[in-house]
Amino acid sequence: MNLYKIKTIAVATLLLAATSCQRYLDEPQPTDEISLNLAFSSLDNAEASLTGITRLLRSDTDVLGQSTTNLGSVYFARTVRGEDFIVPNSWYSTDYQNTYRLSTSRRTAFTWNYFYKIIRQCNEFITGVNQSGNISATQKNSLIARAKVLRALAYFEVVQDFQLGYKVAKNQPAVPIYDKYTKDANPLSTTEEVYKFITNDLETAIPELSYSRASKAFVNKQVAYAIAARVYQVKEDWQKAAEYAKLAYGGDVNTSLNSAEYAEGFKKLDSHEWILGYGQQVGQSIYWTQAPHSFTDLSPINDGYSNVYVSKSLYDLFSDTDVRKLFDVNPSSNNYTKYSTYKFTFNKDTSACPYIRTSEMILIEAEAKYRLGQESQAKDLLFQLQQNRDPKAVKSANTGEALFNEILTERRKELYGEIGVEVYDARRLSLPLKRSSWHPVSLSFEANDKKIIYQYPQQEIDANPHLSTNINSD
Repeated sequence: MNLYKIKTIAVATLLLAATSCQRYLDEPQPTDEISLNLAFSSLDNAEASLTGITRLLRSDTDVLGQSTTNLGSVYFARTVRGEDFIVPNSWYSTDYQNTYRLSTSRRTAFTWNYFYKIIRQCNEFITGVNQSGNISATQKNSLIARAKVLRALAYFEVVQDFQLGYKVAKNQPAVPIYDKYTKDANPLSTTEEVYKFITNDLETAIPELSYSRASKAFVNKQVAYAIAARVYQVKEDWQKAAEYAKLAYGGDVNTSLNSAEYAEGFKKLDSHEWILGYGQQVGQSIYWTQAPHSFTDLSPINDGYSNVYVSKSLYDLFSDTDVRKLFDVNPSSNNYTKYSTYKFTFNKDTSACPYIRTSEMILIEAEAKYRLGQESQAKDLLFQLQQNRDPKAVKSANTGEALFNEILTERRKELYGEIGVEVYDARRLSLPLKRSSWHPVSLSFEANDKKIIYQYPQQEIDANPHLSTNINSD
């Protein structure tokens, strides 16, 4: 399987030049491939190797396209396939049209290759750490735990893009599992098998993790809790989803939120609500590839692409006193160019990007409480978040399905532009997703429509004998 070809971890200059984990991440240089023996000859070298893998969450890994770069580009590609964002031209327009899901497109190839690159490097790292004679057992446990969190995240993301939601596709083939290097291509594992692998990685990692880290660009125990909360939400294991979500945001809604930061442009890595993200600095930037910032910020001083608008239906969700109502209105327009958002402020040298925030965890716990029949607690959690965002918010009187729909709407209001929340929820909940007539390009997905996921990349079909040539028949 040439997409899973073994490579020694490329960390040469990281090992030579870096003096701390933060510097390893912030000051990468062109690297050469070196032996695993050198990479794991000391704790410092192993930390450098792990930092190199962590950097893949923000690094520009595909120089051929501005829309295929990192985890943020994966999330934004999901975002623009829904109702809330409009991309009439330029980068991400083919995602918006949903033509980039085909087997021969760069989107499918990038998404597959990107996550399996992270998986491969995590596997190599775990093997190297285990074989090292210069790292203590306690140190090994910590290193391996962090690599498992990164591997779990990669599997969680890739399985969502190439198979339908867990509850409907539990027994269907999804993606191959690799837990170590092999020269042979593995067959597709079922969705259930992939999620079992993910949860095992997380559950075995969490006890070995601490809360300490160099910055919010690194994984730690809080990040592991947050990823686990997402995973159990998709699996509909509501007891565990509630437990891990609460652990991820800390258990106190009010102290975990900071409404003032919401209107500051989503550009600071050390923002109070951020659990995981990435930052940029002069000389260490991914420049105009940063999604969503470079694309959604239409301000005159933005030197990015500035090619994305928002729908009227998204704009209409917010009251005038809601801190999340961050929209510009063009009074001379009566079409899709009327509304844009300044939620994400772009600066090619300093903008940061969030991947996980505390508010998402609060809403996961609220949904879990609803699913567990604890509607009163679900309402309390929901209202605490709503009141933080809008001082004139009124506590919900909804019950049953109406309350559930209100939680989903709040997810859409809170997370627009961040994680592709509409597609994420449509997949996991088997919901239809249809654009309004406000859009210049119509698009609709029926419940469990395979067009909401990607086809397997043609290069993987060609390389893996376990994949039939007609595997992509929708």
